Amino acid sequence: MRIRSVLLAALLVPTAAQAQSRFLEQHPDVASRIELYSRWVEAQMRYDHQPGVSIGIVVGTDLVWAKGFGYADRERRIPATPTTAYRIASITKLFTATAIM
Repeated sequence: MRIRSVLLAALLVPTAAQAQSRFLEQHPDVASRIELYSRWVEAQMRYDHQPGVSIGIVVGTDLVWAKGFGYADRERRIPATPTTAYRIASITKLFTATAIM
């Protein structure tokens, strides 16, 4: 099952990248703001000593931009990508507590 998921993701990434590129070409003002945002994220990562993060921006139901920053695995120098899977640790406790309240 995991191999099928990885294969499907590999097939969809170029299509998503093309759609993102088209959106940014049509909206140069958004593209310039995203560039500024990217620089801010990189600065914040350096400031907070964060190893890596993946970020996506969605407009409506369309992913218009996605990028990985830093490393998915710092020790092996594997870069983060838009499709990097991260461990969520115990953050679900926050959602559970909020739902109970």
